[in-house]
Amino acid sequence: MGGSAASWLTYQKYGAEYGEHEGAHVVGLFTHSNPNINMAKGRVDTLADLEGKTIRVGGNVTGRIMSELGASPVQLPPTEAQTAMSRGVADGITFPSESIDFFGITPVISSITRIPGGLYTDTFWVAFNQDSWDSLSDEERAAVEKHSGMAIAMLSGFAWTNGDKHGEAKLNENNVEFVTLPEADVAAAREKLKPLEAEWLAQASEKGFDGDAILQYARDMVENYRTDKVVNVVK
Repeated sequence: MGGSAASWLTYQKYGAEYGEHEGAHVVGLFTHSNPNINMAKGRVDTLADLEGKTIRVGGNVTGRIMSELGASPVQLPPTEAQTAMSRGVADGITFPSESIDFFGITPVISSITRIPGGLYTDTFWVAFNQDSWDSLSDEERAAVEKHSGMAIAMLSGFAWTNGDKHGEAKLNENNVEFVTLPEADVAAAREKLKPLEAEWLAQASEKGFDGDAILQYARDMVENYRTDKVVNVVK
């Protein structure tokens, strides 16, 4: 949920100026929950276990991440993931538990590695065509805005978090083994992935933006909206 809230708030603060949604009026952004490394064959107890493994990924950035960590990424539609893993085309897949269940991949999964803090997340956006938005009356725009923005972020974050619980329940029923990547390996992974962040910071700088400030704001918002924080407790 923190990622969804942060994505909207960061867009609200910087997005319009950044100019990546020309011709569209964005009314909401959200992210999926923390993905895991879901394996059909073998286990990933350490980063070294990823060496030589073929991992299904959903896009170029995730592919870069897997490559930097030693795996061989393969891009496939999620609907083909179960078949690919059952036939040995892929050894595993990066996905949240909700998506493993939703796309019917649970039967081929034998072990799942959780990465504390997550490796990445994808951002989804909801928008009107700008001309369509401009054609709405003030009352219509107000009605949309009342139920969009942070409302979409929080509802989507809740839905995905809740979906993970259902997905994990199905995985547990299937006797899937859950392991957690050690802290030392998480730190090593972050170090290996620093070049990707450096590339984005350079791109932001070329556009005239303070990338460090944008990243820090986004990370602060993730922290502010973490669902595992204890709040409003009177001692």
